[in-house]
Amino acid sequence: MFDRDYVQKAKVSVDTALAPDTTVNNLAEVYPKAHWVEFFIPPSSEGGMDWTALRLVFEPLNGSFYCVGIIHHQWTP
Repeated sequence: MFDRDYVQKAKVSVDTALAPDTTVNNLAEVYPKAHWVEFFIPPSSEGGMDWTALRLVFEPLNGSFYCVGIIHHQWTP
């Protein structure tokens, strides 16, 4: 179960972060050959801290891409 409706409500990007960086983002170091999709739900109000993002990480193997990582990202004080 997810904390938000990432299918219906999210803005989607490929290999580009829409969510602000509030913590160290080491995705490129951990998955150097990967592509990723981010499902970003912006804050409910301007300057709000209730934004959240789900990142699915894919790596190529034998001509196909496989999901190798699931990253949940949200505002962290």
